[in-house]
Order: sequence, then structure tokens, then C-alpha cells
Amino acid sequence: MNIDERIEALVQSVELLASLHKDNERRNTEQMDKTDRQIKRLGRYIHNVSELILDHEARLRAVEGDDEEDDNEIEQ
Repeated sequence: MNIDERIEALVQSVELLASLHKDNERRNTEQMDKTDRQIKRLGRYIHNVSELILDHEARLRAVEGDDEEDDNEIEQ
């Protein structure tokens, strides 16, 4: 193998590595975008569930408050 063949082999190797690197960057960017979308969706879900919990808690307190007033009336 002469020097020109070695240089050509090195050039091809570098071009292949550059291509693989570019593909990996593209896939990594796509995966990060997908992960960001999933995190945002999860955040919205958690927010909605917490709102439901707070609403339910408020309704329970209202019911419990009504029950306490009814108990006070019965005791008197």
C-alpha cells in the first residue's frame, strides 16, 4: 500500500466518521425534542390532576363543614 492509498483510506475513514457523527446528532436532537414534548405533556397532566385534587379537597371540606353544622344543631 503506497502513501496515496493510505491517504485515500484515511480520507474515506474521516468522511465516514463525519457522516456517522452527523446522523448521531440528528437522532439525538430528535430524541431530545421527543423527550421535551413528553415532559411538557406530563407537566400538564400533573397540573390537571393537582387541580382535580384541590377541587375535590375543597368539596370535601365543604361537605365536612356542613356535617359539623348539622352535628352542632343536633346536640343543641
